[in-house]
Amino acid sequence: KRKKKYVAVIVSETHWDRAWYLTFQEFRVKLVKLVNNLLSILKTDPRYKSFTFDGQTIVLEDYLEIHPEKEGELRDFISSGKILVGPWYIPPDEFLVSGEALIRNLMLGHQIANRFGKVMKAGYVPDPFGHISQLPQILRGFGIDSFIFTRGMVEKGRELGTEFVWVAPDEESSVLAIHQAEGYCNASLLGYPVGWGDVSQHEFDMETALKQITEQVGKLVSRSNSSYLLLNNGCDHIEAQPEIPDIVRYANRKLKNVKLVHGSFLDYVRYLKAENLKLGKYRGELRSPWRCEVLAGTLSSRMYLKRANDTVQTLLEKWVEPLSTFGWVVAKKNYPDRLIRQAWKYLIQNHPHDDICGCSTDQVHREDMHRFEQARQIGEALMEQALEGIAEKVDARVEEGVNPFIVFNPLAWERCDLFEIELNLPLPAVKNFVIRDNSGKKIPYQIRGRRSVTNWVRDKFIDFECVSLALHDRIPPLGYKRYLLEEGKPVSFSSELRIGKRWVENSLINLQIKSDGTLKITEKKDSSVYESCLMFQDTEDGGDEYNYSPIVNTETHTSKGGRAKITLVEKGPILATYRIELDMALAKSLAVDRKRRSGQKVSCPLTSFVTVYEKSPRIDVRTEFENKVKDHRLRVLFQADIKTDSSFAESSFSVEKRPITPPSGEELVEEVSTHPQKSYVFLNDGKRGIAIVNRGLPEYGIIQGKKGNTIAITLLRAVGWLSRGDLLTRSGNAGPSFPAPEAQCLGKHTFHYSIVPYSGRWEKAGIQRMAYEHNVPLKGKVISVKKGTLPSELSFLSLEPANLMVTCLKKAEEGNAVILRFFNTTAKKVRGRIRCLRKIRKAILVNLEEKPRGGLRRLEITNRNEIKLEVNGNKIVTVKLYLSR
Repeated sequence: KRKKKYVAVIVSETHWDRAWYLTFQEFRVKLVKLVNNLLSILKTDPRYKSFTFDGQTIVLEDYLEIHPEKEGELRDFISSGKILVGPWYIPPDEFLVSGEALIRNLMLGHQIANRFGKVMKAGYVPDPFGHISQLPQILRGFGIDSFIFTRGMVEKGRELGTEFVWVAPDEESSVLAIHQAEGYCNASLLGYPVGWGDVSQHEFDMETALKQITEQVGKLVSRSNSSYLLLNNGCDHIEAQPEIPDIVRYANRKLKNVKLVHGSFLDYVRYLKAENLKLGKYRGELRSPWRCEVLAGTLSSRMYLKRANDTVQTLLEKWVEPLSTFGWVVAKKNYPDRLIRQAWKYLIQNHPHDDICGCSTDQVHREDMHRFEQARQIGEALMEQALEGIAEKVDARVEEGVNPFIVFNPLAWERCDLFEIELNLPLPAVKNFVIRDNSGKKIPYQIRGRRSVTNWVRDKFIDFECVSLALHDRIPPLGYKRYLLEEGKPVSFSSELRIGKRWVENSLINLQIKSDGTLKITEKKDSSVYESCLMFQDTEDGGDEYNYSPIVNTETHTSKGGRAKITLVEKGPILATYRIELDMALAKSLAVDRKRRSGQKVSCPLTSFVTVYEKSPRIDVRTEFENKVKDHRLRVLFQADIKTDSSFAESSFSVEKRPITPPSGEELVEEVSTHPQKSYVFLNDGKRGIAIVNRGLPEYGIIQGKKGNTIAITLLRAVGWLSRGDLLTRSGNAGPSFPAPEAQCLGKHTFHYSIVPYSGRWEKAGIQRMAYEHNVPLKGKVISVKKGTLPSELSFLSLEPANLMVTCLKKAEEGNAVILRFFNTTAKKVRGRIRCLRKIRKAILVNLEEKPRGGLRRLEITNRNEIKLEVNGNKIVTVKLYLSR
């Protein structure tokens, strides 16, 4: 029998972490040297086929800031395919950033690469710590039909091999997946005795190169379905290897059943597709530690980064872009596209896995926080500008002494909501007042506080009284409603809220606070009882920035059975708030031998504010914790006692079902007992459920018990090392063993989350909408008394039914049109309806790159301003709307 012949495609590339164990500027010094040497190789050796820049484009910006005169050379080599850049702006972590952030990342990468002549249409994402299930649909949305990766492969990889078809949850989108089973450095520094690092002390040896190639080919052949093998000639921060053309020529003279080809990832994908292989299929997330770590503890390292990221993402996606679009179409304001783009760039520059994951040195993450702050400053200024631009157009012809204000709803459904707003009232502010809507109806409210503020308005400082109010009313979708605040005797309103010293109830729930501060919650519809919610659990952490790890003599403390100070701090017709104060005595740190916790205890105050509303099942919690100790993990537990084998959590453009029992197997190289989430996680047995909503707390775990399961949300994980080699949950180091004292997260922290018990199925209970309403509160704005062109109540756009969730409303990248993006949260096909304020002149389906999808697919417009369309299960839909302005 003749031996099968193989072709090994050797791809010269570098894996470029912009910052990690060195800072951005320190790595940039290395980048400048790398690019200078690469340009020299390409100019002097025509045999050198190509070099790939790790699937990103930001390296071009970073290099050209230092050498702008080299732009022409780079443009020539990129246009000719000698240098390959994109499709990403930066290689992102996928679980810790929003789905929209992934799309904007690809959009920026495409725009920059295309300006230089060509974008690499290969889905190269080698090193993120696992992959979301919807990545195939996202890649396909940019015309990319391949996916090349290292981490996250599931145990089914034994059967699938290194090439398979990865299918997205919509069952329509799929990519050719290529698993780098031997890593993304499997042919790095050929001919040298080291595969990564400094080679200046070593001599190149051709026979060593041949031996290394032979070894890798042998390993790949055993797993491959194809005649083509992938050799990555590169690794972290490795420069282009000039000997490659000589190595290829020599190896092809010596090897009998393997031919070496110097090429690109695009070449490799093209060869694979030409074979017409019958490949296995896989559906779902790729987040298993099979043969390679996914470094699960990065979900909770430096949680302050995650909270800051969530704040800025929400600001840009839910406020800045929708309001700016609203103002552009309705109020005829300019759309600030360049400033919005700059804010997105600052944000996305924090999305590489070494940044948002919190697994770098302290200085790297100080610079991350600076970028978050830059993005936030731009975003808040643009939001205020948009609010002001709309407010000045709203008609407010009222009597003297009446203070008109509007309340904005940035979500695409009508909210019959209990909401808080802050209004800056001109001095002297009225002390007793009533609030009326447009019809003159008096609206119930509750004053939550008053304070003096000074704001810069129209080139001067003006003093105001800021009044914090809670109201309950209906606000139109993606729109506003005007109210009038005027002096008068406050009217008493009947309320269904019943309030006691340590209990509160409305028509939906009953809440009792136990002496230890835990909550007993009764959901009235089906009489379900949740006995022990809001219990705090603190355990030592002998891990590092990559992984949580217990220690040999593990020690866990909980707040259950302790004594809490419980105070009713707010009482009214709209809401009631209780303050629950705990004093947790925690070990100061690990002992010197790191096998036990220190015997020295430190008092760490922990205070939670628990709020129940008149007509809502939501129980909102704000927890304040002063961390004075090191080497520990703080979680908050919600005992659900629901017997089920799966949890459900929001991911990017999907709701993921995950098994509760942790995976096990000989080739699993890491313990993974926690999971990622976006804004909520829930347990459900088909009859009842409980959801926990969060703002910027992306890690959850499920604790199994005899009665059922408990949801655990990580609030804080405090460690002192970038990486260590002595963990119980991972073998060896995941990075250099550098100290990282600021990862101990000492100081004051504030966490926001919510508890939602419900009966029936989660879709019908509206869990997703309640989660978004918690995380995107309404905003109020005082407006001037004047004649305006906009009515007192207005909805810019709405989307139905409830399982269609809007993720983007912005001005199109090209043309005077609006981009609306949404996804179906369920697997069922639905009939969707988009309704706009303005007449729709034309509407077309586009892909995520905002190009016509499968030809020009125009949508039928009914009633001048309405579109009906079918949306398949788990489908991401982008519509380009040309509206009358």
